[in-house]
Amino acid sequence: MPRNYYPLIKISLSKHDEDVLDMILGSSPKELPVVVTEATPREVEAVKLAEEGKIDEAIDSITRLIETYPANPSLYNNRAQMYRLVGRDDDARKDLERCLNHCTQPAHDAIKMQALVQMGWLDFKQRGE
Repeated sequence: MPRNYYPLIKISLSKHDEDVLDMILGSSPKELPVVVTEATPREVEAVKLAEEGKIDEAIDSITRLIETYPANPSLYNNRAQMYRLVGRDDDARKDLERCLNHCTQPAHDAIKMQALVQMGWLDFKQRGE
């Protein structure tokens, strides 16, 4: 049976993310709530694969999760990061747009901020700065 309530955890933003958000929004929060869902453990495993340099395997894993949880914005955000790591900037941008479209609740604010940071980096790279 699906759960209707998911616990929240708080994450702290890195100094780098704070600086990017300051440039985009004019300010940035120091901590944001993050939704923990039934997909989270497998999502964490996929991120670990990416950190180990197994990007293709990580992308495949996240893609399978997206097929099961298509409205989970965190999955799109993480896959966008993986796409960025292998130079698939167009795919990353599409996933970031999907992520932002699924950020419909206040509990998604952390994911939304992370997606905006990534979008900012893609824009920065595209301008050649």
